[in-house]
Amino acid sequence: EASIKLLDEALGHLREARPRVAPQGEHELKYLINRTEVFRDCLAALNTFRRGMVNFDEAFRLKPELAETDFVARLQGGLNAMRDGHEQLEAATRKYSEIVDHVSDLAVLYHLNARAVLGTDLTIQFLQNVLNYHLGKPYLQRVPFDHLFPPRPDKGAEE
Repeated sequence: EASIKLLDEALGHLREARPRVAPQGEHELKYLINRTEVFRDCLAALNTFRRGMVNFDEAFRLKPELAETDFVARLQGGLNAMRDGHEQLEAATRKYSEIVDHVSDLAVLYHLNARAVLGTDLTIQFLQNVLNYHLGKPYLQRVPFDHLFPPRPDKGAEE
């Protein structure tokens, strides 16, 4: 949270510089603003997602003390927060894609999508199965973790 506050302060200074920047530096300033906003938004999204995971976990820790409906409501609340965090990550990734100046920008964009966005989506799918179990719904929906962690050839086969 403190980092987000500092990034907001930095953004304020960057935006204040807009009227004073030389024409040849306008694009660079827009780039810096974009990347600072994306970094801040990714941190906020990950915090939201993390809070959802903590709430989901807390439901299990408190389960002996909770009525079943309260337990399930806590699981659902945690999952809802994770979905909010995931949506925030998607929005930050879209914002990042607005300015791609170099091949390294494409690499970062790939990893945002392939790791952060996909990873949070797969986690949500998995935990939805857990929630579905407690709701008495089908809970064996396949979660394609192999998209995030592709199978590796057996080391013994190489020898």
